[in-house]
Amino acid sequence: MKNTFTYVLITSTISALKRFAEVYAVSGEYGSPSGALNTMMLYIYKKSFSTLNYKDIGLASAASVTLFIIILIITALNYYLTEKENFKFNSILKKGRSR
Repeated sequence: MKNTFTYVLITSTISALKRFAEVYAVSGEYGSPSGALNTMMLYIYKKSFSTLNYKDIGLASAASVTLFIIILIITALNYYLTEKENFKFNSILKKGRSR
């Protein structure tokens, strides 16, 4: 059960950070009202594909790498915390069986 929980937690965290389609459908590329709906993916889209001369492609690339690092850190933290709890749970079970 822990492996399923870990998988769901990690994939839902990643999908929450990569939210783009819903925000773009509701507010367009500006994140209306007043930019309250801006996400990292919308920022990357605006900087890379929204400008006509692609002058901000470097900012979009840097934001993409930053998003990757954030997702990597959060995934590692989630995995570490759930495996730590799994280790404690298994050690308690082993102590109970040995008696």
